[in-house]
Amino acid sequence: MQPLLVIKKGSTGPAVIKWQQFLQTQGNSLTADGIFGGDTLAATIVFQQQQGLDADGIVGNNTYAAAAVLGFIIALDIADFIGIDVYHNDGAVNWDAVQTDPQQITFAYIKATEGTGFNDPTFATNRTNALAAGLKVGAYHFYHPELSPVDQANFFTAAITALQPNELPPALDFEPESLGGISTAQATADVNTFITTVQNALGVTPVIYTNYNSWVYVLGNPTNFTQYKLWVADYTNPLPELFGGWNDWAIWQFADKGLVAGIDNGHSTDMNKYNADSGLM
Repeated sequence: MQPLLVIKKGSTGPAVIKWQQFLQTQGNSLTADGIFGGDTLAATIVFQQQQGLDADGIVGNNTYAAAAVLGFIIALDIADFIGIDVYHNDGAVNWDAVQTDPQQITFAYIKATEGTGFNDPTFATNRTNALAAGLKVGAYHFYHPELSPVDQANFFTAAITALQPNELPPALDFEPESLGGISTAQATADVNTFITTVQNALGVTPVIYTNYNSWVYVLGNPTNFTQYKLWVADYTNPLPELFGGWNDWAIWQFADKGLVAGIDNGHSTDMNKYNADSGLM
């Protein structure tokens, strides 16, 4: 079952039934028939008004989050695919076993580089074997704001060389605890330089991986990157808390203690959900 992330008038299916059942718990005498018609629309608008939300009748992240506070469980149902991300400390990965894991892992982001001098020693093998196992695969670069963005971008793209069939857009991993002494304005400009350099070299628009604290408190919450798909880390909220002007996410890293077949890392695999409405895959 692959319910829609966003449901609205005209939507049908299991996700609508689940939403209608929730509205019933809020005192609405709806029929949970899986058809988002006029009665469901009206009840949704009333709920949104009660919660102080934009009463547009569309059930998306903010409405789901408000409903989750009242007991609505959606977090495990809103993603079409489950994915992982790995790096050298995850050890030797058996990608054939990953592919047969009952969680139905369908994509993986793999660390390629860090800064201007660290090539992940497992990247090439992981990339080759994950693709051979039939997964969609992307590479990511762990970014250091105190280092040259051009040098980092060139280092990253040299490791990738060129995208292969079934590969995902490259990702900027931005999660510093500080900017290493540079200003937020300079750091923001540098992030833009890194992204455009990678994009020009590989001919594809990168993804931004980050979290609330790094983007808001460290970088100053710039809002001029919303043209790039957001891969957000959030382990505590029922839905990711958005920031930086983004109104949706493409990938949600929802846990860092996952257990996946083929990965022997002490139950510490990063787990991700994919939002099919993003169009990333």
